[in-house]
Amino acid sequence: MSKNRMEAFSDGVLAIIITIMVIKLTAPSGDRVRDINEIIPTLIVYGLSYIYVGIYWVNHHHVVATLKKVEMNVLWANLHWMFWMSLIPIANEWIGFHPMSRGPAVFYGLVLFMCSLAFNMLQGAIHKVNSMDQWLSYAIGRDFKGEVSILAYAIAIAAALIFPLVSYIIYFAVAIWWVIPDKKFKAEHERIINATCDENGNENMNED
Repeated sequence: MSKNRMEAFSDGVLAIIITIMVIKLTAPSGDRVRDINEIIPTLIVYGLSYIYVGIYWVNHHHVVATLKKVEMNVLWANLHWMFWMSLIPIANEWIGFHPMSRGPAVFYGLVLFMCSLAFNMLQGAIHKVNSMDQWLSYAIGRDFKGEVSILAYAIAIAAALIFPLVSYIIYFAVAIWWVIPDKKFKAEHERIINATCDENGNENMNED
């Protein structure tokens, strides 16, 4: 299977996830402006979940771009990650109905925890398959953000058992952290391209 086919399938799943979240949104029961207060918790968690799906879509694109070949362990790791991503709409809807309850806050954190862990495993699988690729080794390296996020979600899950609001603050903080552009892939890509151009230039000069 080509990496383009795997990426297209993943993009389709993420698009469906967002579509389901939108479909689950309901309008206020009344026709007054203040009636929108009924759905504010739902809109907030929808926005948070939308950001998370967007973050994973961007980072999945960057990681898959480094692939030169796709093997079975990469495909299964990708499916494992998409399984947990597909649970986001359920967690999203549950929090919308019970925003200050412990159960939904814990479940939402568990889904985010497993999504992050599964994506970390996907990166590991890709790195293993392409371990001889210098660019990939530099570009992926140690996923510091991913490891810190996993720890943050674990702390948020524990906090949700006592103070759900604290867990939401952690979920938002991690999302904001990930929205800040990570220049690692771009910088390493440009470095490899420049090095390649220099080598080609030197070779051409030697030939002349």
